[in-house]
Amino acid sequence: MKKTILIIEDHPVYRDALYGLLSLLIADTKIVAVYSIEEAIVMASHIEHVNLILVDLGLPGINGVDAIKYLKEKWPKTEIVVITASDDRREINLALRAGARIIISKSIPSKKIIQVIEKVLRKETLEDNWITDRTTNLSPARCTINLTPRQQETLVLLCKGLPNKEIALRLQVTERTVKMHISSIFLYFGVGNRVHATLAARKLGLDTASVSAQAIIN
Repeated sequence: MKKTILIIEDHPVYRDALYGLLSLLIADTKIVAVYSIEEAIVMASHIEHVNLILVDLGLPGINGVDAIKYLKEKWPKTEIVVITASDDRREINLALRAGARIIISKSIPSKKIIQVIEKVLRKETLEDNWITDRTTNLSPARCTINLTPRQQETLVLLCKGLPNKEIALRLQVTERTVKMHISSIFLYFGVGNRVHATLAARKLGLDTASVSAQAIIN
């Protein structure tokens, strides 16, 4: 039986990137994405069971702790994972008390987000209830690169304007893998298209990162 993941996120870029990444990486799962608790209420009549809810705290309308309380009332057996940019410890503690299983900072790498989601779906014990990366700072002066080597290679070739098929050929991977890496790149930069990803990479000097010799052969 397919599992269902409900994404509640009002930022369209982040919502679409997260939807794309989950669709690629989480097998046998139906992904539903909405922008608010109010829209989730409308969708509820069409969703019989939800295994996991990913929700932001800063939603329009019903938000924060009230949003989590409502979701626990509607789906009491459903795991709730908060993905947020907030680092307010009081707000985080209130969200956990309201029923959130774990809080994930939007600053951490997408690979880590997926790993946590998979653990929650498997009902595994989690070491922490708040995962954050306070060292991440996307400024030219101080930048912690949380992209994997393969994602960095993909980014360099993306910045060259190459299509997915060509990137796949150069890196000797499938187009599906390339799409997965690009979704991770979009999440990392908080962008929704290749142009903005390229601009962000150039600003940080990541468009000319080291790439395997075979990949850069023209």
